[in-house]
Formats: sequence, structure tokens, C-alpha cells
Amino acid sequence: MNKLTFTLEQHTPLIHFQPDQQGATLRASEVKPKLDRFIIEKLCGGLYENGIKIALEKGWILKK
Repeated sequence: MNKLTFTLEQHTPLIHFQPDQQGATLRASEVKPKLDRFIIEKLCGGLYENGIKIALEKGWILKK
């Protein structure tokens, strides 16, 4: 039996369905966590922990 080995590479975020088809979308579950982190980091010049503190104080996010 012959064996074929190759490496797969994932490109994220994935466009679901086919990108050339009408209605192709990004899943919110792939984009939202990264967007949230980006916004929080921008609150405090790239410091995520300080951005979280500011967002909690302003009531923009809920403490887990």
C-alpha cells in the first residue's frame, strides 16, 4: 500500500460556503473574540489587562 503525506494549512477566518457564491459569510464565532480583544487592547495602548479594567469600570463587559 502506498502512503501519501502532506501538510494542510488553515486560513482563518474561514469564508463559509464558497467565496464566489452570493451569501458567503464569516462566522461571528470566528471574528468576535478577535475583534473584542483588538478593541480592548486599543482602549489602553495595546495593554489587554489594563483595557479589561477600563471596560469593566465602564460596564462595557461583564466579569466572568
